[in-house]
Amino acid sequence: MVTRKGPYPLSWHLGMAGTVPNGSGVGEATFQRMIEGIQRYQNSKRSLDKHPYEMEWGEGESRLLEYAAAGARKDDQYMSGKAHKPRTYPQTTTCFLVPSLINGPDIFDLCAKQSFIRFLGRENITAAVLDWGNLYEETRPLSIENLITRRLIPAAEYFVQKTGQKLNILGYCMGGNLAIALSVLRPDLVQTLTLLAVPWDFQDGLPAIYNRIKSSTPFISDLIEKEGGIPASVLHAFFSSLDPAMIQNKFSSFVDMQAGGRDEMVFIAVEDWLNGGKKLPETIARECIENWFLGNSMMKKTWTIDGKGIRLEDINVPALIIASAKDRLIDYKNADIFSKSISNAHVISPGCGHIGMMAGADSQNQVWEPLSQWIVQQSEATV
Repeated sequence: MVTRKGPYPLSWHLGMAGTVPNGSGVGEATFQRMIEGIQRYQNSKRSLDKHPYEMEWGEGESRLLEYAAAGARKDDQYMSGKAHKPRTYPQTTTCFLVPSLINGPDIFDLCAKQSFIRFLGRENITAAVLDWGNLYEETRPLSIENLITRRLIPAAEYFVQKTGQKLNILGYCMGGNLAIALSVLRPDLVQTLTLLAVPWDFQDGLPAIYNRIKSSTPFISDLIEKEGGIPASVLHAFFSSLDPAMIQNKFSSFVDMQAGGRDEMVFIAVEDWLNGGKKLPETIARECIENWFLGNSMMKKTWTIDGKGIRLEDINVPALIIASAKDRLIDYKNADIFSKSISNAHVISPGCGHIGMMAGADSQNQVWEPLSQWIVQQSEATV
């Protein structure tokens, strides 16, 4: 039995939940249910049923993990709801997944009953995931440019050479921004680009986060200097403060979830993923805060990598934009920016939230299936 200390930091979560006014439906009874839910989460079993993978490439803390389509087990249950009959394609297609820098790649393979990677395997699509690793533990400081030129591009080159196929690259959240840079810098490696819950305007397109960062800049700058980066606990506290009521609501709801059921398994896996984030090292943290947010460098077309400007207009591959009006972090206006700036862009708008696109009960029907169909259609069109 694993006893967790999360949600992390626990004292902050409890304090934020206590600030929710009674008019929001929060009272002593609800608060006690939240405590009960937290205790249940802390004492729940950790899922060890991860889809098998092979480490294909590595540099420093980063690794490229391959989840072969042929390795999908017949007893995999990657979704709940209506049965889904996998299609059979003449050859294996690939999908290269780029996660955010803040949380790890486990969002793509949460548990046996909610796994995007297992779904891809059922669809005869081999997934490769770039696991950034613990960047704070690197022997030499890395910049965002280093991550792209020394990690993302070499990993992409390796996978293209191995498979003989250009990348169907999917970037999730901040990982999408790095995937965009790859598509602009090395179009010879990319067949399609999928942007899942990705920001581009870091001010008007991320209003809640930007306003909080803008008002806290002196504190954040001092913190980065003293800590050598932004600790995971501060990142968790920052995002939880955007919606204090959610802390109470989700853990109160967890109390009533059936033991061993799909909802319980996914809840635990998502919380473990959220609480498993790593410290963001100084150079990368400063670039994100000063250039991406305060400077809004992407929107102002001043973001450069290796001397080349990263502009949406220079993306010359088919692009799928997946954005939701229910996403409370990434404003839907980012999807409009992408669709107007990328010449060959298609937009789908699921009814799932930011995390729900990977973890929600409707994620397969609304996100995964149309995504996999689009990738295969684009792949067949180039044969």
